[in-house]
Amino acid sequence: MKTKLIYILTIISALLIAGCKGKEGKKFTFKPVSSGGAYEVMVVLPEAMKNGVVAGQLNEILSADVPGLPQTEPNLTPSWVSTPHFDNFLKPVRNLLIIETSDIYTQPKLTYEKDKWATNQSVLYLRAPDAASISPFLEKNGQYISDFFVNAELNRVIGKLKDNYNRDAAEELSKQLGLEMKIPGELNLIKKGKDFFWISNGKNTDRMDIVVYSLPYTNKNMFTEAGINALRDSVMQANIPGGPEGSYMARQKYFDPLFRAFSLNGKYVAEMRGLWEIKGDVMGGPYVSHTRLDEANQRVITAEAFIYAPERNKPEIRKGKRNMMRQLEASLYTLKLPYDTELPEIVVSPAN
Repeated sequence: MKTKLIYILTIISALLIAGCKGKEGKKFTFKPVSSGGAYEVMVVLPEAMKNGVVAGQLNEILSADVPGLPQTEPNLTPSWVSTPHFDNFLKPVRNLLIIETSDIYTQPKLTYEKDKWATNQSVLYLRAPDAASISPFLEKNGQYISDFFVNAELNRVIGKLKDNYNRDAAEELSKQLGLEMKIPGELNLIKKGKDFFWISNGKNTDRMDIVVYSLPYTNKNMFTEAGINALRDSVMQANIPGGPEGSYMARQKYFDPLFRAFSLNGKYVAEMRGLWEIKGDVMGGPYVSHTRLDEANQRVITAEAFIYAPERNKPEIRKGKRNMMRQLEASLYTLKLPYDTELPEIVVSPAN
């Protein structure tokens, strides 16, 4: 029996050794899965910078408020380690910002690397000749650094949605509006209106909803901030009633929505972040929407995600609405219009 066990172990060892070799005898390197929580960023920097100006700037950049939420929450959650203590135990962390200084560099520059020490890992390097040159660089590029890690996290969720999504909902959306979208599986209650698709998890707390609606394209004003707000007001009032008779969804007028235009795989996207409320009721919360032009059918498509989670207003529940909103926001990036050829991915490569 002992001889047989030794034989089996010998065969397994041989297979493992062979499996570590690729073409021409090159060895593969097995990497661990990245560690750490979503939106956590470890900053690796020289010991002399840990309590200096650069560390203070980075803390402000990474911990800035999430835009469009009713309560203050940090955009990212930073942790700090000095370069000498950045060992093999810490290298698999999912999000790393590594600061390096050397006289071989002529000016500050950002570069990035995926899966450097672990799978599903994003590593952003800031290399500069000295600490003095980093400070003005951060003033100009701080938003990019924050966006890099937020987008990396959104892409992770998008990657999971490619295989794990509500296929029944996707089929219903395709039938009704001729669109594709990866909707999280926990959203399973569907309601349809005229050119309006609504899906929710239906919870009384930690409620999550996504709506997609279509309107004929008439002019460019439909993509302005005022135009998008006006269309949203009319569509939501007609399609999302509240509990009491005569109540309906509307924007909270005391909070000005945040408008941003960007390109996603070469396609124009108008993004809006704001707060919603039910007129005639006490419900409310944050929303984010993407509005795009379906050129093939000359219509405007809006996909919106919103949540209702009043229990997460408590100070002991940190990052509650941030993570909920971004989980849904990732779905908006999966929206495919007719003749879109591939699922979009948010670009995370460094700016020039």
